[in-house]
Amino acid sequence: MSMSNKVGRVIYDFSVSPITFDFCVFLATARLELAMKTGSPDFYLSLRAHAWRNKTPRELRYSLDDRLWRLHNLIIPICGVTPGILGYDVSLTDGDGEASFDPLRCFRCENNNYLNPSLLDVFERSGFDPHLYAAPQLALDYARRMFGDAREPIVVTVRGSSYEGMRNTGSDFSVELLQSLLDNGKSVFLIPDQETAIETANIPRGIKVLHEASFNLPLRLALHELASVSICAAGGPTILLTLSLRKPNLIVHHPLNPSLETSSPQWMAAMGVDITSDHPYPWLTKTQKWLWDLEPKGEAVCEAALSLI
Repeated sequence: MSMSNKVGRVIYDFSVSPITFDFCVFLATARLELAMKTGSPDFYLSLRAHAWRNKTPRELRYSLDDRLWRLHNLIIPICGVTPGILGYDVSLTDGDGEASFDPLRCFRCENNNYLNPSLLDVFERSGFDPHLYAAPQLALDYARRMFGDAREPIVVTVRGSSYEGMRNTGSDFSVELLQSLLDNGKSVFLIPDQETAIETANIPRGIKVLHEASFNLPLRLALHELASVSICAAGGPTILLTLSLRKPNLIVHHPLNPSLETSSPQWMAAMGVDITSDHPYPWLTKTQKWLWDLEPKGEAVCEAALSLI
């Protein structure tokens, strides 16, 4: 298929960029940059997997199997919830086919442009809407079946990663939050973390645990998009929700922790995040809010979520 003269090409190279949800920020940045250059919000994508970055402690622990798992179960599924991607290819060879790309219509990963400051910059320069993710119709159909006859379903996502465990959702907080939602007569659906699914023995009765959504990104996004409100621990999946075309109601509990670099006030400031506001990103809606308490209380988070329904 020949590429339209007005359509750009995005190149994401894993030798210099992470194989994480930061890819979502990069795609949003690339889309706005190319829209200014070409006049089209749509693009083709090339994924370069000829080599892998080894920069962070997490990356240094990755095996090749870990990286390929994340490629096939995180990166490629993200492509599947990005309607603006007209097509994509994955290359295991350095520079394969790039000689034919028009450099004036290309956007490459470089200079940490997968981080929030790059998206903030192009958002301010372009004035374009950065929302670009949407669950496909079949995922929405499956999500409706999973909700069944639940009225105003609430989806709760917890973090249970082996990386930076201090950022994980505390079990006492989770139980308090879930019980508070049940006490308010709500239908609650829990999505565990994919990496280390939480122990469900202490989960209050009446909570439906959706393990399948932990491993199926389009389904996860669909559940959040159809929920009356989602309550999420700060982490990669929340990027999808804040940049979803359907703009779902959202509460994110993001405890600031000075002893952890990526959760410290200094890091947030460097990323352009306004921690004095419950709307720290300029593209958030009025029903998408951040809670910054170091030790969040389940009842308080429940109250904040119910106020959005």
